[in-house]
Amino acid sequence: SNDCGVSEQTTVLQGQALNISGVAGHPKLLSVGASRIFLVAEGAALTLRGIHLTLGKAPFEFACPPPYTQCAGGAIHAYHATIVLVNMKLTHNHAFYGGALFATHQTALVLSQVMMSSNSATRYGSAIRLKCTALHPCTLTIFNIVYGTDEICEWAPLNFDTIAQIKFMQTFKDTVLILSLIHISEPT
Repeated sequence: SNDCGVSEQTTVLQGQALNISGVAGHPKLLSVGASRIFLVAEGAALTLRGIHLTLGKAPFEFACPPPYTQCAGGAIHAYHATIVLVNMKLTHNHAFYGGALFATHQTALVLSQVMMSSNSATRYGSAIRLKCTALHPCTLTIFNIVYGTDEICEWAPLNFDTIAQIKFMQTFKDTVLILSLIHISEPT
């Protein structure tokens, strides 16, 4: 099997770049169950290709103070970092904010051919939560995202405050679908 299980989070430190690629046509499975999979620090970069991130969980199940390191991002938490996800699956991850992924403070996020399903958040963004401000804007670029059974109800799969730039690189029909799933909250 090409699957890989990890028991604690991997931290990508300032100035570091971590690139992981799965076997062509057969994504690896990084599952933890008891902790988040990746914590990406200020000035760091994480690029994942052909990987399946599942069962990630933020350390705390309740709200916490900024930069939300303990309660946000079940699979990935990023603070002023660069995140590139290509040909990925994000499933069964959980956090208080951003079930699969949480990004804040000028993070640049690129998602290309990413499938998100069965992720959950106690509040805001069952799949992704971007907590950015006008002073510290984030950039989100999306190429062909597919949603599965993420909890939509009150907390949309994509949730963000203020973003400097959002690019949807899809057909018009897909863009309308994605936009209908986005919840935009007031900046705090």
